[in-house]
Amino acid sequence: MPKLTCIFNGRALAVHHVADGKFVIGRGADCEIQVDSLAIALHHAELLIKGENCQVSSIDPDFPIYVNGNLVEAPLDLNHEDLLLIGKHNFRFSMDGIALGVRVPDEAVELEQSKIQNNESPKKIGYLQVQNGENIGRVFPLSQTIFKLGAKGQGYAMIARRFDGYYISFLEGKHVTVNGQAVADESILLQNEDIIALGATTFQFYL
Repeated sequence: MPKLTCIFNGRALAVHHVADGKFVIGRGADCEIQVDSLAIALHHAELLIKGENCQVSSIDPDFPIYVNGNLVEAPLDLNHEDLLLIGKHNFRFSMDGIALGVRVPDEAVELEQSKIQNNESPKKIGYLQVQNGENIGRVFPLSQTIFKLGAKGQGYAMIARRFDGYYISFLEGKHVTVNGQAVADESILLQNEDIIALGATTFQFYL
Protein backbone atom coordinates (compact mmCIF):
# COMPACT_ATOMS: atom_id res chain seq x y z
CA MET A 1 0.00 0.00 0.00
CA PRO A 2 1.33 3.51 -0.80
CA LYS A 3 2.26 5.67 2.13
CA LEU A 4 3.51 9.16 2.91
CA THR A 5 5.95 9.80 5.73
CA CYS A 6 5.68 13.35 7.03
CA ILE A 7 9.08 14.79 8.02
CA PHE A 8 9.81 18.12 9.68
CA ASN A 9 13.26 19.36 10.71
CA GLY A 10 14.67 15.90 10.04
CA ARG A 11 12.20 14.10 12.28
CA ALA A 12 9.45 11.79 11.14
CA LEU A 13 6.13 13.04 12.52
CA ALA A 14 3.60 10.65 11.04
CA VAL A 15 3.07 7.91 8.47
CA HIS A 16 -0.08 8.11 6.36
CA HIS A 17 -1.21 4.99 4.51
CA VAL A 18 -3.30 5.90 1.47
CA ALA A 19 -5.71 3.61 -0.37
CA ASP A 20 -7.44 4.18 -3.70
CA GLY A 21 -9.17 7.54 -4.02
CA LYS A 22 -8.48 11.25 -3.62
CA PHE A 23 -6.62 12.68 -0.65
CA VAL A 24 -6.13 16.36 0.11
CA ILE A 25 -3.14 17.64 2.07
CA GLY A 26 -3.66 20.96 3.81
CA ARG A 27 -4.27 22.94 6.96
CA GLY A 28 -8.04 22.61 6.81
CA ALA A 29 -9.93 20.37 9.19
CA ASP A 30 -11.63 18.66 6.25
CA CYS A 31 -8.33 17.48 4.72
CA GLU A 32 -7.57 13.77 4.75
CA ILE A 33 -3.97 14.63 5.69
CA GLN A 34 -4.05 17.69 7.94
CA VAL A 35 -0.87 19.60 8.77
CA ASP A 36 -0.96 22.41 11.32
CA SER A 37 1.32 24.95 9.67
CA LEU A 38 0.71 28.47 8.37
CA ALA A 39 3.13 27.69 5.52
CA ILE A 40 0.55 25.23 4.18
CA ALA A 41 -2.69 26.29 2.49
CA LEU A 42 -6.08 25.19 3.76
CA HIS A 43 -6.18 22.93 0.68
CA HIS A 44 -2.63 22.66 -0.61
CA ALA A 45 -2.15 19.46 -2.62
CA GLU A 46 -4.27 16.63 -3.98
CA LEU A 47 -3.23 13.00 -4.32
CA LEU A 48 -5.00 10.67 -6.69
CA ILE A 49 -4.33 7.02 -5.82
CA LYS A 50 -5.20 4.05 -8.00
CA GLY A 51 -3.48 0.79 -7.17
CA GLU A 52 0.25 1.44 -7.13
CA ASN A 53 -0.10 4.67 -9.11
CA CYS A 54 -0.09 8.01 -7.32
CA GLN A 55 -0.46 11.42 -8.93
CA VAL A 56 0.05 14.71 -7.08
CA SER A 57 -1.22 18.12 -8.16
CA SER A 58 -1.29 21.62 -6.70
CA ILE A 59 -4.59 23.11 -5.56
CA ASP A 60 -3.62 26.67 -4.65
CA PRO A 61 -1.19 28.42 -7.06
CA ASP A 62 -0.05 30.71 -4.24
CA PHE A 63 1.23 27.67 -2.34
CA PRO A 64 3.65 25.68 -4.56
CA ILE A 65 4.63 22.01 -4.35
CA TYR A 66 8.08 20.62 -5.09
CA VAL A 67 8.99 17.02 -5.87
CA ASN A 68 12.69 16.19 -5.56
CA GLY A 69 13.41 19.92 -5.72
CA ASN A 70 11.39 20.55 -8.89
CA LEU A 71 8.31 22.76 -8.98
CA VAL A 72 5.10 20.87 -9.74
CA GLU A 73 3.28 22.86 -12.43
CA ALA A 74 0.96 20.10 -13.67
CA PRO A 75 -0.31 16.77 -12.28
CA LEU A 76 2.75 14.59 -11.69
CA ASP A 77 3.09 10.83 -11.26
CA LEU A 78 5.07 9.94 -8.15
CA ASN A 79 7.74 7.28 -8.01
CA HIS A 80 8.89 5.19 -5.06
CA GLU A 81 11.02 7.30 -2.66
CA ASP A 82 10.08 10.65 -4.24
CA LEU A 83 10.34 13.53 -1.76
CA LEU A 84 7.61 16.17 -1.72
CA LEU A 85 8.08 19.60 -0.19
CA ILE A 86 4.78 21.11 0.90
CA GLY A 87 5.20 24.31 2.87
CA LYS A 88 8.02 23.58 5.31
CA HIS A 89 7.18 19.87 5.61
CA ASN A 90 8.62 17.01 3.59
CA PHE A 91 6.59 13.97 2.60
CA ARG A 92 8.41 10.86 1.43
CA PHE A 93 6.30 8.69 -0.89
CA SER A 94 6.99 4.96 -0.73
CA MET A 95 5.40 1.76 -1.96
CA ASP A 96 6.93 -1.03 0.08
CA GLY A 97 8.17 -1.88 3.54
CA ILE A 98 11.58 -3.47 2.96
CA ALA A 99 12.51 -2.95 6.59
CA LEU A 100 9.08 -3.85 7.90
CA GLY A 101 6.89 -6.91 8.02
CA VAL A 102 9.55 -9.40 9.05
CA ARG A 103 8.02 -12.10 11.20
CA VAL A 104 9.30 -12.06 14.76
CA PRO A 105 9.14 -15.42 16.59
CA ASP A 106 6.21 -15.61 19.00
CA GLU A 107 8.46 -16.32 21.97
CA ALA A 108 10.47 -13.16 21.30
CA VAL A 109 7.32 -11.07 21.15
CA GLU A 110 6.00 -12.59 24.39
CA LEU A 111 9.30 -11.95 26.15
CA GLU A 112 9.34 -8.28 25.16
CA GLN A 113 5.70 -7.80 26.10
CA SER A 114 6.38 -9.23 29.55
CA LYS A 115 9.18 -6.72 30.05
CA ILE A 116 7.00 -3.71 29.23
CA GLN A 117 3.68 -4.92 30.60
CA ASN A 118 3.72 -2.82 33.75
CA ASN A 119 5.85 0.06 32.51
CA GLU A 120 5.13 3.09 30.37
CA SER A 121 6.89 3.40 27.04
CA PRO A 122 9.18 6.42 26.55
CA LYS A 123 7.18 9.50 25.56
CA LYS A 124 9.77 10.56 23.00
CA ILE A 125 9.45 8.65 19.73
CA GLY A 126 12.66 7.46 18.09
CA TYR A 127 13.18 6.72 14.43
CA LEU A 128 15.59 5.08 12.03
CA GLN A 129 16.99 6.65 8.88
CA VAL A 130 18.55 4.58 6.10
CA GLN A 131 22.13 5.72 5.43
CA ASN A 132 23.02 3.92 2.21
CA GLY A 133 21.70 2.05 -0.81
CA GLU A 134 18.69 2.78 -2.97
CA ASN A 135 16.55 3.68 0.05
CA ILE A 136 18.99 6.25 1.47
CA GLY A 137 17.21 8.91 3.48
CA ARG A 138 14.12 6.81 4.13
CA VAL A 139 12.72 7.27 7.63
CA PHE A 140 11.01 4.70 9.88
CA PRO A 141 9.28 6.04 13.03
CA LEU A 142 9.59 3.64 15.99
CA SER A 143 6.12 4.28 17.39
CA GLN A 144 5.11 0.66 17.90
CA THR A 145 6.03 -1.47 20.88
CA ILE A 146 7.95 -3.89 18.69
CA PHE A 147 9.55 -2.88 15.40
CA LYS A 148 10.49 -5.63 12.99
CA LEU A 149 13.64 -4.96 11.03
CA GLY A 150 15.17 -7.06 8.30
CA ALA A 151 15.40 -8.04 4.67
CA LYS A 152 15.85 -11.32 2.83
CA GLY A 153 19.50 -12.28 2.71
CA GLN A 154 20.53 -9.61 5.22
CA GLY A 155 19.35 -10.95 8.55
CA TYR A 156 16.70 -10.08 11.07
CA ALA A 157 16.57 -7.94 14.20
CA MET A 158 13.95 -6.54 16.53
CA ILE A 159 13.76 -3.13 18.21
CA ALA A 160 11.62 -3.05 21.35
CA ARG A 161 10.26 0.16 22.84
CA ARG A 162 10.59 -0.30 26.61
CA PHE A 163 9.95 2.16 29.43
CA ASP A 164 13.59 3.26 29.57
CA GLY A 165 14.34 3.42 25.85
CA TYR A 166 14.74 1.37 22.69
CA TYR A 167 16.50 -2.00 22.76
CA ILE A 168 17.75 -3.90 19.71
CA SER A 169 17.96 -7.70 19.68
CA PHE A 170 19.44 -10.09 17.13
CA LEU A 171 17.08 -12.73 15.79
CA GLU A 172 18.70 -14.69 12.96
CA GLY A 173 20.71 -14.47 9.75
CA LYS A 174 23.76 -12.30 9.33
CA HIS A 175 25.22 -10.34 12.23
CA VAL A 176 23.67 -7.09 13.37
CA THR A 177 26.03 -4.48 14.80
CA VAL A 178 25.63 -1.24 16.71
CA ASN A 179 28.58 1.12 16.27
CA GLY A 180 30.60 -1.89 15.14
CA GLN A 181 29.69 -4.01 18.16
CA ALA A 182 27.87 -7.26 17.37
CA VAL A 183 24.43 -7.70 18.91
CA ALA A 184 24.61 -11.17 20.47
CA ASP A 185 22.54 -12.80 23.22
CA GLU A 186 21.98 -9.59 25.16
CA SER A 187 19.85 -6.72 23.88
CA ILE A 188 21.57 -3.36 23.47
CA LEU A 189 20.02 -0.07 24.63
CA LEU A 190 20.19 2.32 21.69
CA GLN A 191 21.58 5.82 22.11
CA ASN A 192 20.91 8.86 19.96
CA GLU A 193 22.82 8.73 16.63
CA ASP A 194 23.87 5.08 17.03
CA ILE A 195 24.76 3.37 13.75
CA ILE A 196 23.07 0.03 13.10
CA ALA A 197 24.40 -2.28 10.39
CA LEU A 198 22.17 -5.08 9.15
CA GLY A 199 23.80 -6.98 6.32
CA ALA A 200 24.66 -4.41 3.66
CA THR A 201 22.20 -1.82 4.99
CA THR A 202 23.14 0.86 7.51
CA PHE A 203 20.68 2.78 9.66
CA GLN A 204 21.11 5.65 12.09
CA PHE A 205 18.99 5.80 15.22
CA TYR A 206 17.65 9.15 16.44
CA LEU A 207 15.83 10.00 19.64
